[in-house]
Amino acid sequence: MKVLAPGRDTAPADDPRFAAVRPAEARRAWELYQADILREIYFRADRPNRVLVLEVEDLAEARAVIDGLPLVAAGSSTST
Repeated sequence: MKVLAPGRDTAPADDPRFAAVRPAEARRAWELYQADILREIYFRADRPNRVLVLEVEDLAEARAVIDGLPLVAAGSSTST
């Protein structure tokens, strides 16, 4: 099942509290991409928004993938 997961940053990109988490976020995104779970990522240049396209079995798996992202876990990002 293909799932669109829109999200947005809840903290400014330059917030020092989350600087250490960003490399882990990039690594996790790469792992999900290699596992064929994260299919696409779209960003907006004018807003702190993004859309992830996931290939998962169901919405529960999609929620688990999103909740497992380091920036979401740290409270710097949300997804609906």
